[in-house]
Amino acid sequence: MIYGAKAYAFYFMHLEYCYRSDDLCIDISTSEIGEEMREVIRRKLQITADEYNDILSSFLRHGAFDRETFRETGMLTSNGIKKRAEVVLRKRSKTKEYQGFQVSASETREETMPETPQRKEKKSIVKKSIGEQQPPIVPLGDVVDVDPEPEPEKPAGSKAIQFAHQAWGRPLSPLDAESIQSWCIDFGNRGSPEPDEIVIEALKISSSQNVRKMAYVSKILQSWLDDGVLHVSQIEDREKERRRSRQKEPEKQRQLSQTDFPTSIFIGPDG
Repeated sequence: MIYGAKAYAFYFMHLEYCYRSDDLCIDISTSEIGEEMREVIRRKLQITADEYNDILSSFLRHGAFDRETFRETGMLTSNGIKKRAEVVLRKRSKTKEYQGFQVSASETREETMPETPQRKEKKSIVKKSIGEQQPPIVPLGDVVDVDPEPEPEKPAGSKAIQFAHQAWGRPLSPLDAESIQSWCIDFGNRGSPEPDEIVIEALKISSSQNVRKMAYVSKILQSWLDDGVLHVSQIEDREKERRRSRQKEPEKQRQLSQTDFPTSIFIGPDG
């Protein structure tokens, strides 16, 4: 099957993750970390697990990624990625060294040049010019109150990521943080006015169950998304209904276990 634009986006998104990693490869194995990485990419590309596996198999078959490395370790990379990355890293290093040399040389030359009458006159002219450009000092009584600028809105997921960090008692991995942000964006795109708060509710459930894994949180959020949950109040209603159902279960079992016989019937030893 030909996936066209999806396959194109698939390839370059995996390249981006490879270049962003320290060892120029990403884990998409069957481990928990690998499954989370696959899920993040699938959600970004809006493809199913079967589509992901088909596209991946096609790229491995055609040599876009190292098939042997993936088969042995579950890590996705290639010799081409490593070669291109080495070139880029060398250029970046040389650029930084060159810029640092230029700045330090300029500063040293300015500081070590001898003080001459011409330099003194030049400094005086510069100071005078700067003083003329400065606005006049306004008396305190004439100051007009200005409303402070509103604080910029925090990006989607920032509240939920901060909550997860505190609730789980450990720093979040970049993959966990990206997954949380992705869920917040998904709920926001569905029309939820409080996407961060919905993800926080899932994190609360995860913490109450003493399960601090994004895979567990993702299952909760996926069920809510499938059921059209867009408000925290809906989650609270679902929780109340669940508690009522659990309270009814013992009563139902008790009724089923009881057997009522007519008291007027007596079965003697002869039947």
